[in-house]
Amino acid sequence: MGTPDAVVSDYVTRVEALTIGAVLVRPAALREILPWLRGEDFSVHRYGVWYERLRAMHDSGTPIDSLTVLTESRRHGELGPRQECALELATLEGAVPISALACSYARAVLEESLRRQVEQSGSRLLQMAQAPLDPDELLGNVELVQRDLAALKVKWLSSAGGAEREYSDRIVMDR
Repeated sequence: MGTPDAVVSDYVTRVEALTIGAVLVRPAALREILPWLRGEDFSVHRYGVWYERLRAMHDSGTPIDSLTVLTESRRHGELGPRQECALELATLEGAVPISALACSYARAVLEESLRRQVEQSGSRLLQMAQAPLDPDELLGNVELVQRDLAALKVKWLSSAGGAEREYSDRIVMDR
């Protein structure tokens, strides 16, 4: 999940809040989102934590509504020092203009997460290129980064309704 002090654009913050709010309004949307969205995809730490709370509640069969989520989040210490984020969590539901777009909001969260991960992969490749590694070690590490990027593609494709089987099979065969 994102770090608490990460610098995040207004767009990313808004779309992450909309995702949580839309799931609170329409919990059934979780069935579509759960296979491909994770708490670590959120750059705003508290939204990732709250999304994982929603996942846990869904998995345990606990009803998902704003009061129950607020109660569970409070019980697990997920509202910050002095419960300072309680009001925000309680109002996310009312800030959603169109709850039927929960999957679209979640896909935008995933898109931003993928962009951050690609940037991190690029930084890793640059560090490897500048490190005094022997060519075999360097190329082995590059292959690991390539596999990570291929897994991101599968995740992205699954968010659009299912990854292309042929691509998924190729990644498994490459391992």
